[in-house]
Amino acid sequence: MVNKSSFFKQKIKTSKIYKPRKEDLEKIPLAKMAYFSLILSILNILIVLVSQNNLPPEVPLFYGLARGQEQLASAIKLTLPAIISIFIIIINFILTTFTKNRFLQQALILTGFAVSFLSLITIVKTILLVGSF
Repeated sequence: MVNKSSFFKQKIKTSKIYKPRKEDLEKIPLAKMAYFSLILSILNILIVLVSQNNLPPEVPLFYGLARGQEQLASAIKLTLPAIISIFIIIINFILTTFTKNRFLQQALILTGFAVSFLSLITIVKTILLVGSF
């Protein structure tokens, strides 16, 4: 019979934590698309910050909630969709470095781009809806 404590110690010693190498990062498909998505999300934040003077103090942001006061948020909270898209892009990029499946890598990168693009549409449409230009 195998001693359980020695078995687990041996397993811990032999297991390796995967760290992406530079070669792995260079093999990521659509890496430029991921960087473009990140830049697009940062541009979303800049659009909100630049247009703060032309926005009312409260803007509609939470369209899924009941009509009225629940949908409103302060104007600076228009950066939330862009910040969330940045987190999604970063998480997807990290997951892309850990997987070897090329299709899954491409799907993760394109999902990050789609989230970034949809957050841009949300922010711009809300600014054009309530902004005074």
